[in-house]
Amino acid sequence: MLVTTGTTIAGFELTVRDLERSANFYSAGLGLSIRVREDHGEFQEIHLVGERDTAALLLVNPAIADAPLNTLPDSIKITLLTDDVRKLYAQALGAGAEEVQAPQHYAPLDIWFAQLRDPDGYTVLLTQRHE
Repeated sequence: MLVTTGTTIAGFELTVRDLERSANFYSAGLGLSIRVREDHGEFQEIHLVGERDTAALLLVNPAIADAPLNTLPDSIKITLLTDDVRKLYAQALGAGAEEVQAPQHYAPLDIWFAQLRDPDGYTVLLTQRHE
C-alpha cells in the first residue's frame, strides 16, 4: 500500500552564471516556456515550465560573479520527459548543449533516453516512454 503525505514537488532552483544564456537554452533548446522574470536588484531569476508542468525550474544568477556553482556536477541531474528524445536532443545541441550520451533505447524499462550538459555543466537526462 502506498502512503502519501500530500507533498508534491513545486520546483527546483539552479544557480547559473549567465541567466539569459541559460534561459535561452532551456526555452529554445529544450522547449520550456518562460513563466516569470523577476529582478530583485542584487540577483535576477527566471521561472520556466513545461507544457503540462505544475512544477517550475527556477534559474538564478549568483550575486557574486565568480561564486562556485556546483562542486559535484554529476550529483545534480535534471530529468525531462519528452515525446521525441532524438528531436529534442538535436535541438538542445543546436542551442549549446554538450553531448554526453546520444539517444538510445533501454530495453529493461522500454524507454528511450539521452544525456547532455547544459551551458553551466548540469546534466540533463531526456527520457521518452516507448509507444
